[in-house]
Amino acid sequence: CATTEEKLVCISALLQDAENGNHLYTLHYQPCFMYFCSREDMDVLPGPLREPMRPLIDRYFYGLLQPLQEHHALVNFFSLEGIQEFLRTGIVNELPHTFHHSIPTALRIALMERLLAAGNSGSVRLYLVRPEYLRIPKSIDIFSYDPGMVAVTFLDTETDDQCCFVEDYTLNTKMLDFLRWLETSPWCLSTAETCRVLAQELAQYKAALSDRAAEG
Repeated sequence: CATTEEKLVCISALLQDAENGNHLYTLHYQPCFMYFCSREDMDVLPGPLREPMRPLIDRYFYGLLQPLQEHHALVNFFSLEGIQEFLRTGIVNELPHTFHHSIPTALRIALMERLLAAGNSGSVRLYLVRPEYLRIPKSIDIFSYDPGMVAVTFLDTETDDQCCFVEDYTLNTKMLDFLRWLETSPWCLSTAETCRVLAQELAQYKAALSDRAAEG
């Protein structure tokens, strides 16, 4: 197993060696919000989150995010419950537990809008997983790229997250087969349906903010 930073180093090296155009799959309780962060977003993060995260963010942006955005297609599976929790609490669950501080309302809205724009344009494929078929636990994050790397991160509530890289070829291919199947299965909403639900959740969140502001 590896720590969060060791995970980023390893995945970054693998992405640099991977052929361009490969698909990257993530299955997690929430969407991959970090994919839609900018370096400028660092300036509006809460103090307890901003300074400790700078080394991790540098590693993430330069080692992982840029090659991913430039050369690979992201396919993202997540839950409606995770979206609702993010809007309610402002906590990005994929970050290590020590960084679980609420981000500002404006940044929550910005990340949701970027997520939606990417989904509607087709640059990222977004899929809400139906909970009656598959409940995605908050404690596990699966990251995989075609043709054969799977990383499973166990999101710990007390210590640093631990990431395990699956090296067995059979297990890797079986996981990829499942993720490819999941994309067109009845277990997920379509990308268009997913984007409609996300737009509704965001509209409801904005309306609730407006109502609270009017009352205040």
